[in-house]
Amino acid sequence: MNNDYLLKMYHMSFSYEEKSIFEESDFTINENEKVIIYANNGSGKTTFLNVCAGFLSPFSGSCFRKNELKIGYLFQNPYVQNISITVEEELVSVCKNYGMNDKVINEKVGYFLGIFGLNHLRKRDIVSLSGGEKQIISFLSNLIMEPDIIFFDEPFSMIDSGARRRLIKILNNISKLAFIIVTSLYFPSLDVSDQYIIDNKKILKISGEPEHDYFLKRGIFPVVSDDYI
Repeated sequence: MNNDYLLKMYHMSFSYEEKSIFEESDFTINENEKVIIYANNGSGKTTFLNVCAGFLSPFSGSCFRKNELKIGYLFQNPYVQNISITVEEELVSVCKNYGMNDKVINEKVGYFLGIFGLNHLRKRDIVSLSGGEKQIISFLSNLIMEPDIIFFDEPFSMIDSGARRRLIKILNNISKLAFIIVTSLYFPSLDVSDQYIIDNKKILKISGEPEHDYFLKRGIFPVVSDDYI
């Protein structure tokens, strides 16, 4: 088994009661790999991430995670992830949960807000932020704990075009991080290691750069350019 792997699935099958969602699917992601998985709504995108994260167990087959794998998870709805009053308090609370001291916390909060140009939001109440700003702060709440991998559940679907461009730019500029994005939207401007699709209860790797019709036939809406998003 490759020592660089973060997560491996072998013949993973999953069902809700008598409804089969996945059947004998294989999947692997290694350190610092960036993967996007396209699928239409209701095909099992969130279920797949929950199996990856260990929130759900496969009905059959297996899902191996690297020992002491540190996982981040960004939910589809940015309004449910933040729990603190201000942006600063949100990031500080995450750091405290990982046992960091006050000096380290202050440095990390300043660093992460600074590199993404968000210092002006530091004292803002989270409830006053736009949906896009909340999603980016949720992402920083994951990033500040220095995870090995982040799972993104439809991160672009509930934010505006400006926030989409900003989040894509951030993701494209990060090198020391693995992530899996599941989405029903096709973003050609997102730099990823591999592309997959959920089709016929399988996780299937896409070879090359398929035409837009490839996605349309599978119920996936292609975003055709950066101007569009």
